[in-house]
Amino acid sequence: MISSIVAVLRRYREQAEITQQELSEKTGIKLRTLQRFETGKTSMTIAHMELYMKALDITLLDLAVTVQTGSYSKTGQVESAAKLLPRDAQEKHLQFLISIGKALKK
Repeated sequence: MISSIVAVLRRYREQAEITQQELSEKTGIKLRTLQRFETGKTSMTIAHMELYMKALDITLLDLAVTVQTGSYSKTGQVESAAKLLPRDAQEKHLQFLISIGKALKK
């Protein structure tokens, strides 16, 4: 099963018109490993997620909002849109970002 985070990262890659081969070269992650992440055959680690995000020029905020809303936007757009969200949705996004931040510190 493909996680929602991996599915979002794959879609950002596709929207940027970056091939798996190109992403492999940008991140240093082996091509076969990338393919296995994107098909759900291998679980992605936090370290790999960070490499993906850096190569695709997306932030945790971009990722969190996209996972929650399905809207593929970049930080500037996300910050503006986040202000328009209902308070409970803003709190859920913040909780998601905090949980990712804690996982990254481990």
